[in-house]
Amino acid sequence: MERDALPQSRAAGSWPGDATSWRKTPLSAVTVQVLSAILLVCLGVLLGATWTIQVLQPQLRRQAEQRRRLNEEWSAVRAARRQRRECPRCAALLTERDWYLAPALVEDLRYDD
Repeated sequence: MERDALPQSRAAGSWPGDATSWRKTPLSAVTVQVLSAILLVCLGVLLGATWTIQVLQPQLRRQAEQRRRLNEEWSAVRAARRQRRECPRCAALLTERDWYLAPALVEDLRYDD
């Protein structure tokens, strides 16, 4: 018998490490459990993201409205600066150092008596 020849008992069957052996493995319970766990985690992440967006939506709308209001106010300040005349809030003449200083209103001040 030659050294490189296959033994007679193994020649007819497949070897344990054969290339096609992975295709013949049955789907085990562990594989099903792992796939189920991955699916549940994905569904949980999707549900959590949807719930978070629904909860935060009123706050995000409020912040968007504040941003729009601030943009309008800053555009008024920029327009006044381009005209170099007076403050859009109080109509006082502005000097160069007053461009970004907001005038303090009396009702805005709080006293700690």
